[in-house]
Amino acid sequence: GLELKLADGTVLPVRANGPFRVAELVSEGTGLGLQVAAAPRHPGQHCDVTGDGRVRSASDTIKVVCRIGNPLGPEYLVTPVAATACTQKNISPRSFDYASAPNPQMAGTAPQTVTVELGSPRAVTEVRFSVSPGTAGFSRDEVLAGLHADEWVRIGVIAKETSESAELRIGLDRAGAQCAERIRIDVVEAPGMVSLAKIRITAAASNVPQYFGYFGDSFPYLSPVESEIADHTNISRVSCEFGCPQEIVDGILRAAARGVKSAVAIHESVRFDSNYRLRPDLEERWNPFAEAIRPYTQHNAFLYPNDEPYALARMFGASAADAKRDLDMLVAVMKKTFPDMPMAFSFNRSDFEAGVTFSQPANPQADAREAAKRLELAQNYAQLASSDSSVVGLFGFIYQNDFVDIERFPGIQHWPELREKYAEVGRSITSQHAVPDP
Repeated sequence: GLELKLADGTVLPVRANGPFRVAELVSEGTGLGLQVAAAPRHPGQHCDVTGDGRVRSASDTIKVVCRIGNPLGPEYLVTPVAATACTQKNISPRSFDYASAPNPQMAGTAPQTVTVELGSPRAVTEVRFSVSPGTAGFSRDEVLAGLHADEWVRIGVIAKETSESAELRIGLDRAGAQCAERIRIDVVEAPGMVSLAKIRITAAASNVPQYFGYFGDSFPYLSPVESEIADHTNISRVSCEFGCPQEIVDGILRAAARGVKSAVAIHESVRFDSNYRLRPDLEERWNPFAEAIRPYTQHNAFLYPNDEPYALARMFGASAADAKRDLDMLVAVMKKTFPDMPMAFSFNRSDFEAGVTFSQPANPQADAREAAKRLELAQNYAQLASSDSSVVGLFGFIYQNDFVDIERFPGIQHWPELREKYAEVGRSITSQHAVPDP
């Protein structure tokens, strides 16, 4: 996401660590006027240009140094998305589903490696793992952290005598937390056969999303709740059901009246046909919609082009690649009208959003189990939002009651502990403090 801007207005994207070149030749002594136009977003960083930005000789370089801020919130045990083991001898490479097999083991002689994928950049503060050598003796283990592909930083070395089931630890203080998307453990030297297991990675929250709101707070068919949620929200998802685009405009003005921004949902009649394919007359449908909301852009946080795009694509038999292509085309049309307006998408979590109600007839034990499950999910979402810099906002699904056919679907409003948890998280986000410890 790093973009540099030259004095003549030329924008220079820089996509990776390492040297970058300015396309045009520059005379010696010329001032480039190099500035940071956009900082990296994933993870979020602050960047400074060193020196005075002038070129004095053919060998001159200008450095741009980007730093990740210190961790902001509580530390937590990371749940990796995958782990891959590889040894040179005695065992074939294999992969582990870390979620379902939390204690993967591998056995072999040195050298051997386990790479753990964290799923998104995390501010890693500790790595623990167990080694079980078949023979007591000297071993050397190195722990590396990677943020970009094939770029590794050594964060610790453990070289000592080890014996059966020794737990090894690399710890970093919070100020020196290493931002990483993957962790690699290398068994460089061992006295014989050795197994490596029980990898535990601890990280600290390093992201504060900008927005907190409720997905359904502005559905026109639900009771208004602006006054009840005003103390911990700063965004409202604005949609239309019966009268587009005037309902959108009304929703934007309602949100603005209580001092919050709008996430403007684009109605499906503008975007897709009944087979979930982009409409051939997309631009003709989009233009009047865009003109209706144009006068209110100062009140809008972002456009919400499509709800749960990948889940819906699967329902209609489309591949993820098809969905991505259509989303790119859809966003390109919208960006022609609003080039500076951010776009945001949501992703589906069906066991959180749909279908489970209070038990019928009432069953206090079942209701308590359901309340505990929803509270755990809320905590997990808060942790994700405070760890992954691509998350710009957190939306509890629906605050009010709704109905599925004739059956009541209780919203967050009717789950006291869940309501308080979201209020707590919302107050932290809207005040731009770290999400509290779950």
